[in-house]
Amino acid sequence: MKNSRPLESLAEPAAADIRPSNESASQLATPADTDLAARVTVALRRHLWVPNAVTAQAEAGWITLSGSVGREYQRNAAHKAAGAVPGVRGVTDAMVLLHDPIAEDVKTALHEDREVEDALVKVEVRSDGTVTLTGVATSRSEREAAGWAAWRAPGVTHVLNHLVVKGQSMLHTSPH
Repeated sequence: MKNSRPLESLAEPAAADIRPSNESASQLATPADTDLAARVTVALRRHLWVPNAVTAQAEAGWITLSGSVGREYQRNAAHKAAGAVPGVRGVTDAMVLLHDPIAEDVKTALHEDREVEDALVKVEVRSDGTVTLTGVATSRSEREAAGWAAWRAPGVTHVLNHLVVKGQSMLHTSPH
């Protein structure tokens, strides 16, 4: 998935790469770009969640992140780390998510979380990495823990948490 977006819109869906250039990054690399890419690389290495496989290239203030990640939260951490470096105008995502999510991985993650009664949670996984949780949670904290546990499973890109807290109607719970 390749996404480019100015830093002020990282929360918005990405459009096509909007950098004004018809030349390759290697043809346009300046000492300032080289310095910026090096500073971004340091920021990536300092972040606990960003794998060493993620690399950065710079072109006119735009950073292109390449390499592979195993989980969506690692991709998000790389975006945030790169975007926080002074001088970065935007971030292009050329990273590859290594794992396709499978329901068994999500169920294992739920089972391993001590706060979650996994027998009461049903898991549906779509090919785009979206996981939907349905069923019953015994408390709000269990519902939240189930969402975070699902998010940590390999290949998950989105979690729709439709768990209902025991004793509450579906009208009083949000899908997140």
